[in-house]
Amino acid sequence: MTNRATVVITGRGRHGEGIASYQGKDIYVPQALRGETLEVAIGAPFAPNSKRCPGTILKVITPSPYRVAPEEQARACPHYARCGGCQLTHVSAEGQLAYKRADIVTALKAVVDPNQADSLVRPVVPTTQRPCRFKSIRYAAPRNPNMLSPIALGFYAAGSHDLVPVTKCPLEPERFGEVAAALEQALNELALPCYDEAQATATQGTKRAAAVRALQLRLGDDNAVSACLIMAGRLNEAQRSTLRARAQALGLESLTVGYNDQVGNALFTRDLELIAGSAAISKTLLGARFAVYPNTFLQVNYEICTKLYQAAIEHCAKAQTHQRALDLCCGVGTMTLALAQHFDQVLGVEIVADAITAAQANAQANGLSARCDFIAQDMTQVLPQLIYEQKQARKQGQDAQRISAIIADPARVGLGAPNAQLLAQIPGPCQLALIFCALPALKRDLPPLLQGGFSIDYVQGFDMFPGSQHVETLVCLSKAR
Repeated sequence: MTNRATVVITGRGRHGEGIASYQGKDIYVPQALRGETLEVAIGAPFAPNSKRCPGTILKVITPSPYRVAPEEQARACPHYARCGGCQLTHVSAEGQLAYKRADIVTALKAVVDPNQADSLVRPVVPTTQRPCRFKSIRYAAPRNPNMLSPIALGFYAAGSHDLVPVTKCPLEPERFGEVAAALEQALNELALPCYDEAQATATQGTKRAAAVRALQLRLGDDNAVSACLIMAGRLNEAQRSTLRARAQALGLESLTVGYNDQVGNALFTRDLELIAGSAAISKTLLGARFAVYPNTFLQVNYEICTKLYQAAIEHCAKAQTHQRALDLCCGVGTMTLALAQHFDQVLGVEIVADAITAAQANAQANGLSARCDFIAQDMTQVLPQLIYEQKQARKQGQDAQRISAIIADPARVGLGAPNAQLLAQIPGPCQLALIFCALPALKRDLPPLLQGGFSIDYVQGFDMFPGSQHVETLVCLSKAR
């Protein structure tokens, strides 16, 4: 049953909702901003006996100064009311940056003296160019209920797997819409069905006909586009031929198919088949040229990615000596190669063997092979030996063997407490640039480093994904001894 109430928004949820307290309940209101007074409709609890209830704005009584008018939202993106890709389009650019910095300060207060947290956090670096999904994943869903074909490609609505068909997204390069529309048409001409997880679960382990799961698009240098169709079941030669012809008519630089028969939401696969064009496109970052494959990890907003990496490199370049540096979770060597422009020798560590193979090729292509070494191994196995070697080098006064700077850019889960505890044992002097994709990881990983003798020089957010809740956070630390 729905109740109407007047509430004041005092908090913000992890999906951008405003949170208000009302009669002992926490009301989660989409598109509500902290400090606003609203008339809302309150729905039944999310779960039986839960204090958390959904709310819907009926009237904005006292708006936030950061609120964007509905007509401005519609001009910014016609899909905003339905698509779940951006949570903060109703917030001004100034407000988004303020919210993200406040989130970082709040997280840091759990780690350092709360009175000092604010002074350590610099303003969030904004996107000044057009915000852009340089890597975009469109999911496939049936256009008609209870039918698997024809399909539509688009993005999911917030908190669901309900597809919002999107041909053109304002946060994408123009070519993405053109390529997505043409490939969607080709897939429907071939009458390829949409992937059905229920059917896949029931027939797991048996051979199935090709079914469409998703389309990934990436942008490289000179407006080059790489498209990767994620399929369950193999394409036949006639289907390949049709897709090849469509890619060639588009002038598409790369079209691959990634085969993934695993039940579940994960799309990543190493089972790739080149259909047309080149296996990789190229992208230049920090003065080095990288081969970008469908499963290559690169940050998606190249403008902010460059600024983030430059800040991390600049911090490391302040090291007292420049013989050796370490790049943990190095991926394809983006920052390894940048560090090699400041240090005599850089060691890149990455658990994904394919990424290390690409990193070695990238180092060779950029003339930096002699200065870069790579290890395909989990850092949990690498760090103990490195720490032992560093302590021995320190005892013996072998400064040339000592690591004086470290960059770590782990996945969203962060370093993890065990790895943070190991990293804390690296002897100083040492500069450490640590990048966090999620603030809970910051709260967990920083305490062992601080206890191990590192101190925070500064913390800064980078607005990698304008319109979303997400903020990339760089923590620059130093260790004197």
